[in-house]
Amino acid sequence: MRHETPHPVIPLDDPYVVLSRAGETMHANDAFAELIERHQAPRDLPGMFGSAIFGLIDEACRNGRARGLLPVVTAPEPQPMLRVGIRLRGSDGALGVLLFDMSDEVAWRRQLFERNRELTALNDISRAASSSLEFDVLGQRIHEQISRIMRAHSFYIGLLDREQGLLSFPMYVDDGVPREAATRPWANGISEYVIRTSKPLLLGRDVEASARALGIEPVGRTGGSWLGAPMLAHGE
Repeated sequence: MRHETPHPVIPLDDPYVVLSRAGETMHANDAFAELIERHQAPRDLPGMFGSAIFGLIDEACRNGRARGLLPVVTAPEPQPMLRVGIRLRGSDGALGVLLFDMSDEVAWRRQLFERNRELTALNDISRAASSSLEFDVLGQRIHEQISRIMRAHSFYIGLLDREQGLLSFPMYVDDGVPREAATRPWANGISEYVIRTSKPLLLGRDVEASARALGIEPVGRTGGSWLGAPMLAHGE
C-alpha cells in the first residue's frame, strides 16, 4: 500500500514557497494561496513573474540568497509589485521564497514622485512668470514645464484686449509645431470661459459636448481633451 507524504505546514504569516532549482513549486503556505487569489495570479512563480524569477533563482543558487522587486506580469495595470527574497536551504538543496506585497507602498511612492514633479514644475512656472523674461521666452518656459508633467503637444497662450474686445495668441503650438494664430473677436469659446470665470477648466473625452453643456460654443478645432488655466495679473 502506497502512502503519500503530507505537505509540511509552513507557519508563516507572509506568503512562503519552497521551490526546486528548476522553479517548480514543491510546497506553499496558506498565505501564498491567499496572495495569488487576491491578484488572480498563476499558482507558480514563473507564471507570476515570468523569466525575471529565474535570474533570482540563479543568483540564490550561486550566492545562497537573492532578492528583488518584481511585478506580477499576468496582472493588469497597475501591476502588483512583490518583494521576493530567496534563500538556499541547506537541508535539501531546495529554495525558500518569502514574498511581501509592496503594491500599496509602490503606488504611494509613485504618487509622491508625481506630486513632487508637479510641484517642481509649478514652482518653475511661478519663477518664470515673476521674472523679467520676454513674453516669447516666458511662454516657451511655461510650455516646457507643463510638458514635464503631461502631454502638451498642442498649447497656446491667449491674451485679452478688453478695450478692443479681441483675443490674441502670441504663442500657439499645434501638434508640437509653433504656428501663427489669428487674433479674433471676443466670443463664447472655451478660452473666453476661462478668462471670464477666472478658474481652471478641464474637459475630457468629448470636448465639444462637455463645452456645450456649460453653455460654451467652441471656436475652431477641439482635441481629445482640453485643459486651461487663467493667468491673472492684479486680480484680472
